[in-house]
Amino acid sequence: IDAPELPTEEGKDAKIYLENLILDKNVILEKDVSETDRYGRLLKYVYSEGTFVNKEMVRTRNAVVSRYEPDTRQCDEIAG
Repeated sequence: IDAPELPTEEGKDAKIYLENLILDKNVILEKDVSETDRYGRLLKYVYSEGTFVNKEMVRTRNAVVSRYEPDTRQCDEIAG
């Protein structure tokens, strides 16, 4: 997924929403193919207390689906 960047207002909103989903909770990180993208950012599917966080961020319009081969296994699920 791709979320708006800080310090934009949309980026701040996405950060707050994400924090509410995962902060101080048990989180499971699942790898697809790659560990990181070309910018060194971790590429993981995130699950928190029964919520597929990547999908929830897209569902609530705090992020969009971005397909970057070869890490696309869950893209269709996330897009809903």
